[in-house]
Amino acid sequence: MDFHSSGARVSPPPVQTNVATAGDLSHLDDEGEPARPEVSSSPSPAPSLSSCCSSSSSHQTRLGKQKRDTNMDLLLDYLERSEERQQEQSRKEEQVTSALLQSIQKMEDRTSTLVGLMGHVCA
Repeated sequence: MDFHSSGARVSPPPVQTNVATAGDLSHLDDEGEPARPEVSSSPSPAPSLSSCCSSSSSHQTRLGKQKRDTNMDLLLDYLERSEERQQEQSRKEEQVTSALLQSIQKMEDRTSTLVGLMGHVCA
């Protein structure tokens, strides 16, 4: 038993068990295992497999083809977007490379100018 802050005793909830009564045991066999349904010895007529499978097979074939077509379309869209992103990335890299080459060229020009000035000062 537990006590709440108010001091009142509270008993825990009852524990539920799965104990079956004698009336509930009808679905068990002598060893306590679930009883197996009895199988009749006379064969029941089964539906024709050819008619069942052919319509199901053609339906599955159509669904499979539609799914493949959808997947192919999705794949082509993905590849197109991927190619576009690749081209955009290439353009950006070309711009960065061009800017770096211009900066290097300016640095070389300024360096040669500075060397020329220092040569005049020292002479």
